[in-house]
Amino acid sequence: MSVAAMVLAIVGLILCWFPFVGWLGVAFALVAVILGIISMKSAKGNKGLGIVGLVVGAIALLGGAIVQTVYIVAVDKGLDAYQEAAADSPQNLPPEAPFQQKP
Repeated sequence: MSVAAMVLAIVGLILCWFPFVGWLGVAFALVAVILGIISMKSAKGNKGLGIVGLVVGAIALLGGAIVQTVYIVAVDKGLDAYQEAAADSPQNLPPEAPFQQKP
């Protein structure tokens, strides 16, 4: 289990930095943390690899959660800015507005 924890933690750490697959990396990191805890409590197996899986999984879990949250906020702000710019566009004016004469 300790080897699986370490492998899943490394894969989670790699995947957590990418926008759309980052949540998969967070899931891998969560499983790695759980397996790391289980392998540390078990009597057999390599506890060192379990600790590595636990620590790297925790780093991937924290980093992935932060990166994905920042990405979601950035996309949301970008969409809001796009909608505001589209609403203020001259193309949205009525057809007669540019040709109105001032009194």
